[in-house]
Amino acid sequence: MSARTRRRTRQTRGKGRRTAVLVLTASLFGTISVISVAIFLSSFVWVSLPNLNEVEASPTAETSKIFDSKGNLITDLHAEEDRILVPLESISPLLSQAVIAIEDERFYEHEGVDGKAVMRAVFRDIGSGELDEGGSTITQQLVKNVYLTSEKSIVRKLREAALSYQLEEVLSKDEILERYLNTVYFGAGAYGAEAAAQEFFGKNAADLDIVESALLAGIIKAPSYYNPFLYPERAKERRDIVLQVMASNSDVDPVALETSFGRPIALRNRAADGSSAPYFTEYVKQQLIDEFGVKAVFEGGLRVFTTIDLDMQADAHLSIAEYLNRSGDPSSSIVAVDPGTGAIKVLVGGDDFQDSKFNLAVQGKRQPGSSFKPFVLATALKQGIPLSEQIEPGAITIPLPGDDWKVTNSTKGIGSEPISLWQGTIMSVNGVYARLVMRVSAAATAATARDLGVASSLPEYPSIALGAVEVSPLDMATAYGALANSGVSCAPYAITRVTNASGKLLMKNDPDCDSAVSPEVAYMTTRALQGVITGGTGRRAAIGRPAAGKTGTTQEYRDAWFVGYTPQLATSVWVGYPDEQREMKSVHGMRVSGGTFPAQIWSSFMQPPSGSSGTASK
Repeated sequence: MSARTRRRTRQTRGKGRRTAVLVLTASLFGTISVISVAIFLSSFVWVSLPNLNEVEASPTAETSKIFDSKGNLITDLHAEEDRILVPLESISPLLSQAVIAIEDERFYEHEGVDGKAVMRAVFRDIGSGELDEGGSTITQQLVKNVYLTSEKSIVRKLREAALSYQLEEVLSKDEILERYLNTVYFGAGAYGAEAAAQEFFGKNAADLDIVESALLAGIIKAPSYYNPFLYPERAKERRDIVLQVMASNSDVDPVALETSFGRPIALRNRAADGSSAPYFTEYVKQQLIDEFGVKAVFEGGLRVFTTIDLDMQADAHLSIAEYLNRSGDPSSSIVAVDPGTGAIKVLVGGDDFQDSKFNLAVQGKRQPGSSFKPFVLATALKQGIPLSEQIEPGAITIPLPGDDWKVTNSTKGIGSEPISLWQGTIMSVNGVYARLVMRVSAAATAATARDLGVASSLPEYPSIALGAVEVSPLDMATAYGALANSGVSCAPYAITRVTNASGKLLMKNDPDCDSAVSPEVAYMTTRALQGVITGGTGRRAAIGRPAAGKTGTTQEYRDAWFVGYTPQLATSVWVGYPDEQREMKSVHGMRVSGGTFPAQIWSSFMQPPSGSSGTASK
């Protein structure tokens, strides 16, 4: 070998050694850097990671529920999250199996984090260039939902994994699964299995079949994308994927699986949604908010038991529809209370809650016309003026400070000869009551009305005798109820009790009753008002058994009332146009007075349907 060749060989070997050293050095520095970064990240995560016992879980919002007097569900109250917490045994095992199959097939094998699933997710993330949520176990999803945010970051994923390991040490698998199924979002505002089962199928989670369970399990991946109400085909395809995955599970009946593929999606009819008593529900909701606050009402899982009778509520709507059933007809409001307790049994606040949230039964203050006269009568009886008292009935002008009060009669055939207070009541003679209120005083009349239960403000002017004040249907039903209850007035109430989801009593309402007038005054007032139905202006209100009541009509037929009672129920009916003081001089070809539609609606409502055994309740 020549000298030149030997030099080149030494140079080549020298370069190779230098290159190897450089590569080794670079590798060493790279490894140290990776290790340093890993140590830094691990230190950061573990130092910043709180102990599971020290982490405050996000409070789980739970849907509140309102029930009628018989324990029937009226409606749910919830904010963004509709959630009903139930134990695992109240959730169909088929749903548990479906969720585990599609979300975490190794749930009962791993210790919070599934290494195999994580590696699959890592390779998928590398391929897509994005940080996905794949590979999360049911335990990790629960930790994210309850203890952490939904931020997508490596640090959050590491914290999630660490907390998942801790959670698996303190809870059993079934406890974790129960919490998960009660918190996971299924779309359409439904959080948790029970709310989802009711939202999509109108049934309890315990009653879900395999097809329904597979559908719900499939929704979890992307609740908006797989919403079966909006995208039924997407949801069906996803459901069938879940069924295919379940087919490999020996715990699932293969025959049931085989017959499930391809079945159409059967969801509940949401067109029928809505409370059967929306105005009553709104009335109750506002009282709950005043008592417990917004958060507790919509997220606290309250169980609210109320006084309303949904069967009677339906009767009230049917009675209105029987008489006011044409386009352009006026509206009607009905309130019925139990005279002996004040419990509100019926509250119809308008025709269409979606069209108008204004509650005519409570917020609607209109002039009651002659239906206010019984309060003048009761005041006179208290002062010793008997029903046999003879009073001039004719038109009269009464001098008052400012303008004189001119009173005319709408009742035909009234002459100038004195008539008894009894006759003046059953024929609703304005002249009689104008003279009577001047004797007993407007202030005393207002006081009697307040004592009986009228909560609205009452100006103490003589025109109060003819109903020139503004009151609500609830006011009138309550006050007439006191006459039905031997003069004892019971404050109206809608809520009997409120508990939390576990049954702990939070609030209870008992009847709040006080004597307003003597039993003798109530009895004599009732006798006169019975005559209104049997032979006076309220003959259309007859129900075939003893009842008492009074008609009321305001000027130009703008408001029409009938308010009456039996010993079991006091009911007020108002008819008019809620948005304006509009004359009702041609409705179905007639002028609407208290003795027409209001009396007829009252009679229809107070009589139970043919064949019903519920007569005693009204």
